Amino acid sequence: IVDVSEDAVYTAEYNKTERVFHTVAFDANDGEGTMDVQRLEVGYETGLTANAFSRTGYTFTGWNTAADGSGTAYADQAVLTGLTEDITLHAQWQINTYKVTWMGDNGETLAEKSLEYGSPIPEYAGETPTKEENAQYTYTFAGWTPKDMTTVTGDITFTPVFTENLKQYTITWKNWDGTVLLSEQVDYGKVPAYSGTPTRPGDAENTYSFAGWEPVI
Repeated sequence: IVDVSEDAVYTAEYNKTERVFHTVAFDANDGEGTMDVQRLEVGYETGLTANAFSRTGYTFTGWNTAADGSGTAYADQAVLTGLTEDITLHAQWQINTYKVTWMGDNGETLAEKSLEYGSPIPEYAGETPTKEENAQYTYTFAGWTPKDMTTVTGDITFTPVFTENLKQYTITWKNWDGTVLLSEQVDYGKVPAYSGTPTRPGDAENTYSFAGWEPVI
């Protein structure tokens, strides 16, 4: 710098430093979706693009420089510095585990298993479900609902299905002296009917004609 003795113009000068970039490519690694290549400048902290891949039945757990997870691992949106080359990051996946439950008629749990996505659903191996009878029906176990599910694709609850069996009751027809005229099985809800007319012999004081049944039908 010299002392000012006349008009002067000073022009700024700059040292040129070439900017260096590396790229990060993203591989779905059996997942689905697309992600653009990310360009990172060396010397600056930059977060990775958030994962946009998905895989049915699996949970994304992060990135790795090796598809099999044997390389360098990075978390989702990890901040990178000091890249020395272009890299490809492979999505890492953990298979999901789902709960398969068999319920009883009253909502109680009869059996429960935790199985990985895609596993075959095992047959129920517990005690046969039952349903309490009522005045009209007894019940026979007939299977599970939903039907035709063979593979684990999510949490699933099976509930029992029962066949209704209409109950029958013993109807006994007795004569005035307790003699059994007829004993038969009659379906619930059906009005019993005796075919024929009971008789009672007369005595010294009375004759008798049939007037109905007790209790009244």
